[in-house]
Amino acid sequence: MKITEIKLTILEDPDQPRVVQQIVEVKNLFRTQFTHQPSRSVGHARQNFIHVKTDQGIEGICTTTMGPAQIDILRRQTLGENPTHRERLYQMLHRGTRWVYQPPGWFGVFDNCLWDIAGKAAGLPVHALIGRVRDEFPVYLTGGDMPVDGYLDHIAEGRERMGIFAYKFHTYKGGRADIPILKAVREAVGPDLMLINDPVCSYTLDEAISVGHVMEALDFV
Repeated sequence: MKITEIKLTILEDPDQPRVVQQIVEVKNLFRTQFTHQPSRSVGHARQNFIHVKTDQGIEGICTTTMGPAQIDILRRQTLGENPTHRERLYQMLHRGTRWVYQPPGWFGVFDNCLWDIAGKAAGLPVHALIGRVRDEFPVYLTGGDMPVDGYLDHIAEGRERMGIFAYKFHTYKGGRADIPILKAVREAVGPDLMLINDPVCSYTLDEAISVGHVMEALDFV
């Protein structure tokens, strides 16, 4: 099997704006901390896809942040190569990154496409090729900075549409503000929903200890 073509497809959604995020300071914390918020729209949302095609008609497809220049570099290095030689191609691109002037890991999505090709060739999902351990695993829904009612609505929607049984907070408000939110949501959803808190480095040590004790009492994961 040989790689015969590498193609970049860029899809644009006219109904979805492409937003530039702005870094903003989180107020009322003990230390300086930042988060982000939408700043302005710059056209339509886009999604890039890389297609790695072979002479046997098997195609690996993955989403990517690569641009045309990086795709051209890949073409020059890998057209005509055997896509099942993943480790050799990985080592060549990894050790050659310095010499094509790209950031570390720039070709990672190409490696994903090679796994996609291998799975399709074998007629197996990729996780079975790597080594299957289980047939299913738990997932959680996560939400950003919202008031209590926002979290409750999000949890209710997740339960109804997806059957989720775990939820993770990203409040960015700091420890003192988070404690009443965590308590209110636990009281509203009951003991069966698994709750997780991800404050994204916004706590001081004292806040982390205080919130940790509250989470322990509320039976957080």
